[in-house]
Amino acid sequence: LWRKLALIPLPEKTETYQPLPHLDFIYELTNMARKLIGDVGIPKVSIAKEGNRMFGVVPISVGRTDEYEFALGFRNSYDKSMTAGVCFGNRVFVCDNLAFNGNITVMRKHTKNIHNDLNAMLVTKLLKAEGEITVLQNDFEKLKNVYISKEAMAIQGSGWVYLAKNGEVVL
Repeated sequence: LWRKLALIPLPEKTETYQPLPHLDFIYELTNMARKLIGDVGIPKVSIAKEGNRMFGVVPISVGRTDEYEFALGFRNSYDKSMTAGVCFGNRVFVCDNLAFNGNITVMRKHTKNIHNDLNAMLVTKLLKAEGEITVLQNDFEKLKNVYISKEAMAIQGSGWVYLAKNGEVVL
């Protein structure tokens, strides 16, 4: 896949459009995350629309347990269908239908200075992500000790979960 990414032709730069090479984006993101957050795993990358759209996830080893793992999601395009973006969190969602979500999200249009601007935005957000790991870990630990009754689960489920007459929780 890495060779395939390298062979995808980069679109021409214009007055209003500055392409961001897929491989450069992944390389800069993973190196920056490694420096600012800590150990990162191997990026899992997919391409769509003949390489014009690229999506992926990088697992973050810091804070990882059997119960949760943090990750960076990323996306980029050569066909001007979406902004370059990075998301971070204990759950990230990156899809070829342009859906993109995480606890922290950064997006930048492919215009002049995208490299410098995106890198500056990423430094700020990745530093915030480092603190977010600690906050989320503390929240997870607190929630482990919170008792929720079946009735409360039924109410919170908003139709996904309800309480049957016999008191059992039904999905």
